[in-house]
Amino acid sequence: DVLRLICWIRSQDPKVTFQVKISKTETVFDLQKAIKNETQIEVAAYTLRLYKPNYPVSRPYEDHLRKLILSKDGMLLEGAQELSEVFSEPPSKFNIHVIVDPPPSRIVCWLRGGTLDSRFHVKIPTTETVPDLQETIKNKKPTVFRDVDADALRLYKIS
Repeated sequence: DVLRLICWIRSQDPKVTFQVKISKTETVFDLQKAIKNETQIEVAAYTLRLYKPNYPVSRPYEDHLRKLILSKDGMLLEGAQELSEVFSEPPSKFNIHVIVDPPPSRIVCWLRGGTLDSRFHVKIPTTETVPDLQETIKNKKPTVFRDVDADALRLYKIS
């Protein structure tokens, strides 16, 4: 038996979903790999946290996902679990079956005018916004940015 699972990556537009076809006899580990292959997401497959919603996430997805709290409204899937245990009943055709929670992004920061040795890293969840990133950077270097408002930091993506 093949499962056709509709998946959504947390922090993405709820209208952007994708389908993974996978055997019921495969494990959650295999599903993580299949999701990585399907999406070309640039993280190790084992770092993807997968959740099965506790209630149907039907269309329009935005209405359901807006109020969803994964720790309360989702079941964290364990790597060795066989998918036949997770999906004992055939999944509904149009609902979201798996929510993918990617790991926090690790961003390399460099202050203009500084040496390459002055680079530093910040981690920020993919669900956060640019103002959140500005605040995280300010908090990482409190002495450097002591008299600077976080929203005054100009950020540039260089690669």
